Amino acid sequence: FIKKKSLVGLPGISFKMDGKIIHNPDRGLIDDLDSLPFPAWHLFDLDNYVHHPMLGISGARALPVIASRGCSYRCYYCSQDKVYNRVRYRNLNKVVEEIRYFNDIFNINFFGFCDAYFPFNEESGIEFSNLIIRNGLHKKIKWFTETRVDKVTPRLLRAMKEAGAHIIMYGIEVGNAEILQSLNKGTTLEEAKIAIKETKKAGILAQGLFMLGLPGETEKSCRDTIKFAKELNCDFVKFNIAT
Repeated sequence: FIKKKSLVGLPGISFKMDGKIIHNPDRGLIDDLDSLPFPAWHLFDLDNYVHHPMLGISGARALPVIASRGCSYRCYYCSQDKVYNRVRYRNLNKVVEEIRYFNDIFNINFFGFCDAYFPFNEESGIEFSNLIIRNGLHKKIKWFTETRVDKVTPRLLRAMKEAGAHIIMYGIEVGNAEILQSLNKGTTLEEAKIAIKETKKAGILAQGLFMLGLPGETEKSCRDTIKFAKELNCDFVKFNIAT
């Protein structure tokens, strides 16, 4: 049920009252993400969410999970640093505990990370992979994630594969070096080539995420992106129109 209380002074919301727009003060960020309870997935009919064609999953339930909020990068096109002005991390043991809980309770076999990028680096990725294996979850689940092309190494990818990584989505963005540099992303086309090659070599599916129509783009630069996507030979590709 909904309790009808006054919205005046309630942090983090805006509303209309007597024809006027009221902006309340911002709500402070939660410092300790591990203090939050697990999501209340029991309130949803999870069988409504069983087809995920862009992830190579069909007829299986999948749940999202996060290991962090925020992003330390300041990519020109992204809202992460506007929504969260600082990065906060969960304890990886808690993340694995959440995955194990929903695997036990709901028999969920697919989990996807909704972080800005995960793993955060080679060390955290290998730690997470070892925790998954130590808990025997690598025999029960598959998981997918999105990360940067400059965050993976052959050693990390091998560990992720052993721990059940199913697909990695890479924000490659564009196939034109000049446009890529303007995005302040801090990656290169060569790093993208290496990341996709090593991901496929490790036996993990690779998805390339691209954008078309960014400020400063021309028909040629857009065609460069399409050509580069073909050259990379990803297992899946996704093109978004910049808005």
